[in-house]
Order: sequence, then C-alpha cells, then structure tokens
Amino acid sequence: WAAVQYLQKNQSEQFGALDLGGASTQIVAKQDDILDGLFILQPSPFVSERLFSRSFPYFGANEFESQVFQFLVDRNENRKTVVNPCTPFDYHEILYVSGKAYPSIGSSNAAECDEIVGAVLANQLRRNGTCMQGSGTTIECSLHGSYIPPYIKNVKFLAMGNFYYVLDFFKKSGDTTLTSLEYEADRVCSYDLPNFLWYARTRSTPVQYIWGKCLQAYYIKHLLNQAYHFDMSTTTLIPTKKIDGVTLTWALGMAIYENYQRLVEALFETTK
Repeated sequence: WAAVQYLQKNQSEQFGALDLGGASTQIVAKQDDILDGLFILQPSPFVSERLFSRSFPYFGANEFESQVFQFLVDRNENRKTVVNPCTPFDYHEILYVSGKAYPSIGSSNAAECDEIVGAVLANQLRRNGTCMQGSGTTIECSLHGSYIPPYIKNVKFLAMGNFYYVLDFFKKSGDTTLTSLEYEADRVCSYDLPNFLWYARTRSTPVQYIWGKCLQAYYIKHLLNQAYHFDMSTTTLIPTKKIDGVTLTWALGMAIYENYQRLVEALFETTK
C-alpha cells in the first residue's frame, strides 16, 4: 500500500491493495472509522494514515492449492489415479499430499473445479466460526474469524502478486471484476489439453506455471467474494505489476528511504 501511494503521490484517488503470495494473502485499505484491523502508518513526521489491514497465513496460492489437493485425494476412494477437474483433460501430473505422491489426470471440468474450490474455502470459513466484531453477522466475517468492514466492497483495489499473474493469464487488464474473471476462466478451463496449450502460448506465463491457473482463478473468485465479501460485478480490481514503469518492490524501498530522510531533516530542525 505504501509503495502504491508513493508512486501515485500526485493523484487524488487512493486505492486499496491486494497481494497474494504463495503462503499468505494480504488486504489493505484506507479507513478512518474502525479499530479492528487498524494499522497506523506514518509515512512522514507530519502525516499518519489509518489503514484497515489484514494478513492471512496459510491462505496463499500454494497453501490453498495443497488444501484442494488434499480434498481431491480424500474423495478419490480406492482409485489409483486422482481426477483433477482444474487441469486440462488428459493432462497427467503428480500431486504431493502429506509427503505422498499421487498420480492425477485432468478432466477440464471448470464447473466442478469452481465448486470444489468454493467448498474447500467455505469449509475453512465455517471452521472459523462467527466473528464478534462489528454487528457479529457472517457478512462481516472472514478468515480466522476476523472482521471485514462492509465498506470494503466499494474500494477500488490494485491486485498484485499472484492476483496480477492470474488476472493477466486470463487477459484481464485495466479495471476488471470477478464476474469478468469468472467468465474467462469458465471458458479457458473447459479446454482440452491441445486447446489449453494453444491458449497458454498466447500469454506470457512460463509453461511450468500454467497448470495451476484455473484453480487459482476460482480461488481468487471465492476468496474475494466469500471471504472479503467483494461484489462480483461492481468491486473493481486493477491488475498491477508496475506503476509508470516502476516495480512496486523497488518503490517501497524508495518510499521508506525518502520518509527516513524527511524524519532526519525534521529532527535536525528541532535541534537548531
């Protein structure tokens, strides 16, 4: 979030920030009226920002993929090969679950992939119980029983990390929505192996990463809709890797450096 605001210092509109790593996922947005999830950022000696901030361990892309693989193995009963609806028909791979290797074959069943991903996440939300913040209703509850303010669905979010790479794979750029992502995933994830490979060749994604994109697309849909309560058709996502040609990781370093310099200058002025 700090890197985003640093690069957009001359723009009046402030965005929320979404990041999806391999092990965890984060959401940050400016908010003046809440205490739960409050993080106070002081970018300079004279300015402070009140932010709603959450980080959820075990709900990154890789961690959630492992949960889905566990579900697929558990429902497989005694069959030798696990059927994976989230990969193309006749695509063979090995799934590693709890240290064991299981051969799998894809079935190009986008609807079933969507359903399974939603069910696995819903089970996690049920296990968390009802949060006690806000009105205590489930519409304000998220992962780990934490509070999500209702206003969050009206914020425009820059989608970074794996959010960006998945949205980019499905040709989403500029302002987009979960409905738009769902439509494209339903289409592409129904392709058989030759057609999926043909589609993947039109994208910039390295081939070793294309096989998880359908599962990840439906995870993004359900994470943002079920857990964060984003509206499918109105909450705006902006896939973001760079701003004005500058990577966000580099920008964060510059933001920290410049704010440190301001702090030193302010302290120097007070000693005169």
